[in-house]
Amino acid sequence: MTVPSKVANVAGNAAKLLPVLAVAVVLYAVLVAGRVRPVDAARLRGGPTEGATRLSYRVEVVARDGEGERPRTNLGVVLEATAAGLPMLAARGVTDGEGAVSLSLTAPRAIASAVTLRVRSEAGAVLLEQPVRVSVADWAGNARRRGGWVEGRAVNGLSVRVAAARGVFAVPFQDSFVVDVRRAGGTFDGQVTCRCPGPRGESPTETTLFPATGRTLPLAVPVLPLEHATDVSLVATDADGTRATLDVSLAVVPGALHAEATPQGVLVESPIVRDVAYVALVTERERIAGGTVRLAPTPRGTSSGVFETPLPPDRPLYAVVSSEPDLRSPALVGWPIATETGAGPPRTLDVPDVLAADGVVPRFEAELSRARRARFFSGGVAGAALLLSALLVARRAKLAKDALSVHLAESGMEGDAAARAVGTGGAAVWVVLVSILVLVLGAMLVGFFAAAL
Repeated sequence: MTVPSKVANVAGNAAKLLPVLAVAVVLYAVLVAGRVRPVDAARLRGGPTEGATRLSYRVEVVARDGEGERPRTNLGVVLEATAAGLPMLAARGVTDGEGAVSLSLTAPRAIASAVTLRVRSEAGAVLLEQPVRVSVADWAGNARRRGGWVEGRAVNGLSVRVAAARGVFAVPFQDSFVVDVRRAGGTFDGQVTCRCPGPRGESPTETTLFPATGRTLPLAVPVLPLEHATDVSLVATDADGTRATLDVSLAVVPGALHAEATPQGVLVESPIVRDVAYVALVTERERIAGGTVRLAPTPRGTSSGVFETPLPPDRPLYAVVSSEPDLRSPALVGWPIATETGAGPPRTLDVPDVLAADGVVPRFEAELSRARRARFFSGGVAGAALLLSALLVARRAKLAKDALSVHLAESGMEGDAAARAVGTGGAAVWVVLVSILVLVLGAMLVGFFAAAL
């Protein structure tokens, strides 16, 4: 076999195999290398870092697949924090049925720089690693404060004021309001009558509050709100007959959960039966702890559970309770559970968590970029293979024509007859070339389309 015929055979075989290779590469890219795979990643929700000595976060671990997410349950995770001048802090936990776990870290001194937070699985996979810097203003900027004194119009220097003892009320949980009477330039030496619901939800009745038992002001009055408005009517009458009145509707938060301190931790109550509630213990400057509370039904149609944790000595201290894991429900209340002595009626601190770090979006975008690169590469390889196949077909056609010319010359055919014989089938060769080029274009379009997905 002559050298040109060997070359033609090799070119012919390659021209047949290269389109198959191109299809195989595209299929491998679309189905394997270029396929977007689910990624495991974490989010952190919590409080401020600047000036804090305690870091508390709700760690949420999800598997992101396309536009959907599913929680990674029963997964052991480690939260690590590093900051300038501080040793590395670490805490471990296992995700619950929602793919979340609450972890807290304590630093030896206040944090003055950005904190690098790292979440990894116990198997070693990094789920999040980001520098985080959250100021108290960033955290508390969306906080709502409720409560404080409401004062009536003074009459001859006599005035009466009232405040919810814990900032607000929630149906149907008993709390108190406090009454204070002042007389400018002197002391109050009379009595106060109150028309308000009773401590067990009775119909409003008029009651003398002071000074029947010699108690001093301000005076706490228990009340059980059963509606979304608790009306209180107060009349203060001094010894000289001066009277000051105040009619006020005490703030009741519709649908709010209730929280109060107990020896075991924080008792959380819901006005309706629900399975879980979410709580965070915060001060004015830090988020100290948080977690999910399992609730159980009660005989009166509510539900309750205890967030078991040692209560720190910080004052003031608030228990922020919500029906949403990010603490952003409309009925969010941060109940004061430890107050400063002599500071007057406390106000609530209704502060939601901030999204301190989100590793889900960047990790999924990195996976999309990897898949696009694989698809672009496969599209280029497929296009190059098909283009090479076209060139080999053209090369084989030229070699075949040259061989035919030599054969005709050896057989004695010359002139126009030989030229016509050699040119026979030229159109068919061009049809084949055009067909292959169309395949090349199709492969490129498929590759670009796949890369754009």
